[in-house]
Amino acid sequence: MTNSTYFDRITAPATVTVLVSKDCPNCARVVEQVRDLERRCPSVLVSVRDVFEAQDIRERHAVQSVPATIVDDDLMLQGPVTAWALAEILASRGTPSYDSHKVRAWLHARQLERVARFLREPGRAPSVLPLLEAGDLSDRMAVTLAIQMAQEAAPGSLRDLVPGLISLLASESINLRGDVADLLGTLADPRAMDALEGLLADPDEDVVAAATDALATIRGALS
Repeated sequence: MTNSTYFDRITAPATVTVLVSKDCPNCARVVEQVRDLERRCPSVLVSVRDVFEAQDIRERHAVQSVPATIVDDDLMLQGPVTAWALAEILASRGTPSYDSHKVRAWLHARQLERVARFLREPGRAPSVLPLLEAGDLSDRMAVTLAIQMAQEAAPGSLRDLVPGLISLLASESINLRGDVADLLGTLADPRAMDALEGLLADPDEDVVAAATDALATIRGALS
């Protein structure tokens, strides 16, 4: 999808607030990008606030550094951001992709408990699948921790995540196959048993070990 298409798709009203500081070397660039978005998209209303004068916003979103860009008082992005990236996010509102953007932002802000609560909401858990599949090691580790926290708080609440995890077991990435096998063991859902048993023939011994442990956990939960 081209940049212009993302900009053209933003027709519903949106607000973008940028928290800045006079001592921030990156804030001016972000403000420039957000103003560019505003010029391209008449439905987007932009405001720029000093972080020390916007205590309510800072506390509500647990802002730890600037620049912090807040979309619709719902999603916060910390650090550099481009007009194109914001356009992509705004164009995805109301879709599972938007949920993934929110989860990624919370993970980068180290708000794991918030992610865990979000994943327990009906239909939200699959939003982490793109982060597992395409994210880097730190993203996968953070997602894994958030899933573990959600499962511990409410066992069985992530059932709708299981089919997507099973599909990721076919990944060409050895690390991803192993990580997903571990997660399926954490969720202990018997629907994953056939796929995990197929993984016992994996050419990587670490993946086989992860599948073996996951199967043992699931069988133990069933007994």
